[in-house]
Amino acid sequence: MQKHIHLWHLKKSRILIWRKIYAGKSKYTGGGYVALVFFLWVSVAIEYQQKIYRTTVRLGNRHLELKIIVLRIVFLVLGFMAAFRGMDVTNDTAAYYRTYQKIAYSGFAGETRMELGYVALNVVLSHIFSDSLVGFHVLLFLTAVFSYLALEQWIERHATTYGICIVAFYFLSNQSFMSAIRQSVAVGFILWALMVWEDLKGWKRYILYIFLVIAATFFHKTAMIAIVFPVLASKRYTHNTTWLIIVITLAMTSTNLVSSIISFLGLGAGYVTAEIGNAVNVGVVSLLYFALLLLRLITANRKGYLSAQSENAGNTVYSDDFYTYCIALSLAVTVMSLRAAGMSRLNMYLQLVGLPYVSNIMNQIEDKRIAILTKVVFSVVIWSYSVIALIYRPEWQHIWPYHFYWQ
Repeated sequence: MQKHIHLWHLKKSRILIWRKIYAGKSKYTGGGYVALVFFLWVSVAIEYQQKIYRTTVRLGNRHLELKIIVLRIVFLVLGFMAAFRGMDVTNDTAAYYRTYQKIAYSGFAGETRMELGYVALNVVLSHIFSDSLVGFHVLLFLTAVFSYLALEQWIERHATTYGICIVAFYFLSNQSFMSAIRQSVAVGFILWALMVWEDLKGWKRYILYIFLVIAATFFHKTAMIAIVFPVLASKRYTHNTTWLIIVITLAMTSTNLVSSIISFLGLGAGYVTAEIGNAVNVGVVSLLYFALLLLRLITANRKGYLSAQSENAGNTVYSDDFYTYCIALSLAVTVMSLRAAGMSRLNMYLQLVGLPYVSNIMNQIEDKRIAILTKVVFSVVIWSYSVIALIYRPEWQHIWPYHFYWQ
C-alpha cells in the first residue's frame, strides 16, 4: 500500500513539473503525453529492474529476458519519435529540411558544406519522392532506424543491465543524437563496425571495419576517431595511462594543435556557437564519467570494492579497460573543448561507445547497498539536470514541447 502511495505522489509531482513546461501549448499535448508516459514507464522500470529484468518471456519459439524486451521497446519508441518528429522539434530539423530542398533542386551542387554520403542520400530520395516533405521524412525515418538500432544492439550486447544506460542516454544524449542527423548516422556505422570487429576473425574483420569507418566519414568527418578503437581494445589501462593522457591533453591544449584539428574536421567557431546546450550536456556527462573513472582507479587494487570484471567480460573483446579508455579520452576531449568548443563533437563517439560501462561498473560494486545507492544518486542527478534544463533553457535543444509532424 505504501509503495502505491509513493508511486502516486511521484507521478503527481512529475506531472506538475511537466504542466509548467507545456503551459499554453495545448496543441502539442499529444506528443507531450507520449513523452511523459515514456518517461514515467522508464523510471518505474529502473526501480524494479533487479526484480523483473531477468525474467524470461516466451515469444513464439524464442525465449527472451524481459530486460531485452524492455530495452528494445524503449529504443523503438525513441526511434519512432526521432523519425516522425515535427519540423520545429530540435534545433537542426528545419535547417536539414532546407538543405534537402536545396539538394532536391540543385543536386550535388546544392550543398557543398556537408559530407558526400549524406548529400548522396538526399539526392537519391529526392529523385524517388517528388514531394520534398515526404522525401525528407523518409530520410528521418531511415537515419533513425539505422542509428537507434545500432545503439540498441551495442547496449544489448555489452551492458550487464540496461536501466541505467537507458536513463543516461535518454536524459543526456538523446537530444543531440536526434538533432545531429549526420553524426548519429556516423555513430551508427562506428557501432556496427565495432560489433563486426568483435564477431569476425582474420583479414575479414580488418577489411569490413575499415570499410564501415570510411562509410561513417562520408556522413561526418569526426568518425575518423574510430581508427583508435581496435588499438584501445588490445591495450590494458593502468595508472600510467591516466598520467600519459593528462600530459598529452595539457600539451595539446597549450598549443595550436587543437585548433588545427578543429579546422581539419571542419568544426569552425560558427559551427559550434549555436550548440551551447550540446556543450553543456557533454560537460555534465563528462563529470559523471569522471566520477566513474575515479571509482575504477581508486578501488582497482582494493579487495571488497569492485569485482574483477563485468559479467560479460569473457564474452567480448571489449573489456573494462577498453571502456575506461573511452571514458578517459572523453574527459580529455572535454578539457580540449574549453579551448576549441568544436572538439566536443568527438565526445558523441567516446561517450556512446563507453555507455555500457556506466551500468557495468555499478554492477561490479560488491556491496549491493552501495551499488543501489550509486544508481539512485546517478539517476537523480541526471534527471534533475534534464528537468532544470528543460524548464529554464528549452532553447538549447528545442526537444520540448514535442509533437509529431502530422500534428
